Amino acid sequence: MNKIVIDCKNVSFKYKTYKKSLGFKGEFLDFFKRETEYVPALKSFDLRIAKGEIVGLLGANGAGKTTLIKILSGVIPSNSGSVMVLGYNPYEKKARFLHKIGVLFGQKSQLIWDLPAVDTFSMLKEIYQIPTIEFHERLNYLATELDISEVINRPVRNLSLGQRTKCELVCSLITKPEIVFLDEPTLGIDIISQMKIYALLKKFNETSNMTILLTSHNTKDIETLAKRVVIINKGIKRFDDSLKKLMTNFSNRYFLEVTTDKEIDNEILEGITKLGQMDYLVDAKKFPTLPFDTKHILKVQRKDSSLDQILERIFLNKESD
Repeated sequence: MNKIVIDCKNVSFKYKTYKKSLGFKGEFLDFFKRETEYVPALKSFDLRIAKGEIVGLLGANGAGKTTLIKILSGVIPSNSGSVMVLGYNPYEKKARFLHKIGVLFGQKSQLIWDLPAVDTFSMLKEIYQIPTIEFHERLNYLATELDISEVINRPVRNLSLGQRTKCELVCSLITKPEIVFLDEPTLGIDIISQMKIYALLKKFNETSNMTILLTSHNTKDIETLAKRVVIINKGIKRFDDSLKKLMTNFSNRYFLEVTTDKEIDNEILEGITKLGQMDYLVDAKKFPTLPFDTKHILKVQRKDSSLDQILERIFLNKESD
């Protein structure tokens, strides 16, 4: 097994916020003294990732995914526990450590709004002391693979969300990092560009053994790239194993795709999802009670729960480990 490059033990983190009082009087009193409140984001969290792994981090909004990536990349310190990435304490922000990681935050931009993206890339070249020839080779390769060669010379403010996301990805990859942290790497990206991003990341992983930790609400990102998934729910790790095992363990509810030779009356479609003119999706457990006439059924095909459906039940606490 490859060496461990990310090692978190018993990591906890709480955000400090303030309670807001109601009314004019409350706001006036808050001006002099506000009541402090601590909101837990991670609770006794453990995680070990080996070099070359691609790990998908899944969780609902506010589950603690972005907080974890911020801790691992050194943006914020943990309140307690031990965090080591490539043998470094990330929050110490040592130059040798920062040269070995790449980070993309879907809601935080490295790009300078009023300047072309290429100016940001040039700034990174100087910060990371990338040789000129090597820098241009990398930039040309990344821009070509992501189909942004023509847009990197335009001011960032004139780019679409998808184009900006691709430029952010270039920022995270141009230094050839050993580990890359990707938070929503396909935000605003069309389906064709998504496939190009998947192919690019897989190639980096295969050729340079790059370790990738990604989080995304687009489950296709996880299904396409990650062999291992970690699920966080309310700051607690709920699952840490292969994607295949997740699908096997939690697919205790399945559906049936029913094809008929006669369309069902719209008035009796409750509990039935219409897929086509004569194709229907139903919960297998409810199928015997639904108004299908068996003499009109042509085909019945099992459909296992999708990753989205499994995650929905986990986040709503309808499933247990």
